[in-house]
Amino acid sequence: MQLKPITAIVVLLLVVASLLVSGCTTTNTTTSTNPENKVNVTAKAVQSPQQFNVSTPRPGNKYVLYNVTFTNINSPNSQVSGYYSFALLDANNNVYTVDQLIQSRHLSQAFPYSYTTTQPGDKVSGRLVYEVPQNVTLVALRYHDYSGFNVTVKL
Repeated sequence: MQLKPITAIVVLLLVVASLLVSGCTTTNTTTSTNPENKVNVTAKAVQSPQQFNVSTPRPGNKYVLYNVTFTNINSPNSQVSGYYSFALLDANNNVYTVDQLIQSRHLSQAFPYSYTTTQPGDKVSGRLVYEVPQNVTLVALRYHDYSGFNVTVKL
């Protein structure tokens, strides 16, 4: 009878170890501020479902999901958009845009899709979803706006 509790503990430890090895842990949060110290962007990769409503990635691709916070430090009337302001970059300099359909209609806690006007001290947060190749190495999330502010967050 003593083997049952020990067996349960061993099985539990194996499950925890397999989750750690398979990458089911959260990643670090990364923050970057533009050189003019006007805006700040924080990004954290989170585990993404591979189906949103009826949308699934194309064969050979996967969805990746990021929690993003945009902070207006000192830029009156700065606009930010979940669709137009952010791009994902890979190690080969390929650029990926937000999945428009999922971002605008099917993503819970989505970063606002259309433009949001912010003032100094304002924060805008939400999730961004991208469709990327299965084996891609993602290296950065880039924020850019039409006033010339650029922030690159290394992932």
